[in-house]
Amino acid sequence: MAPYITRLRTFRDSLEAMAPAWLKGTVGLRYLFGHSIHLDAFGDALLSGVQTRFPGYYSDASLPLIGKERRILRGLKESNTNYAARLITWLIEHAHRGQARAMLAQLYLHYYPDNFPMMLIARNGLTHTMAPDGTITRSVIAWQPDSPADPARWARWWLIFRTDRWSANPTPDEIADIIAIPSAWNAAHAQGHMMIMPVGAEFWNSFDPETWSSAGTWSAARGPIIIPLTR
Repeated sequence: MAPYITRLRTFRDSLEAMAPAWLKGTVGLRYLFGHSIHLDAFGDALLSGVQTRFPGYYSDASLPLIGKERRILRGLKESNTNYAARLITWLIEHAHRGQARAMLAQLYLHYYPDNFPMMLIARNGLTHTMAPDGTITRSVIAWQPDSPADPARWARWWLIFRTDRWSANPTPDEIADIIAIPSAWNAAHAQGHMMIMPVGAEFWNSFDPETWSSAGTWSAARGPIIIPLTR
């Protein structure tokens, strides 16, 4: 059976049925027609306003506003269709906010398809490493970021980007984009630190083959870019 198709009647369509007999003359109908046009325009605006509230349903022009409200940052090269689908499932994604995997997943979508390796290291050495294909592995490394250890500052993590994407120091706009997801998806009690490491660079207390050189200098042409994380 073919589905029923319901057509909404406009005020202009209803003039003949709604108007009393004494207004159905040439002058009266013109007068009502002028008023009904404004009522129809108001109805159309109201309907489109409600439909625009739903991602990907009526207009993609509303996606930036919905994304800002739902705190889902759009990927640098993400399509309208994919972004709208993520905005629909925003509550499910935010249910895992504050977890390492949730932050890395958002970062993967943000930089896709130009992804690069990332490491998220907690104060106790718990490490989540994400490959360019989005695969996340979990391990524990010997990690001593401060000596002597400060028990009061246990809720800290270090996010390390392994890439030559930023050959020079990032611009203020690039820094704002870099820290946007880590700031928004960080746990409320945790303090984050960010570093952009050139490919092949070494740093203290890392695991093989990324070990600190015996000469005590950076093994790459330049050292890391350290970016303060603000909330």
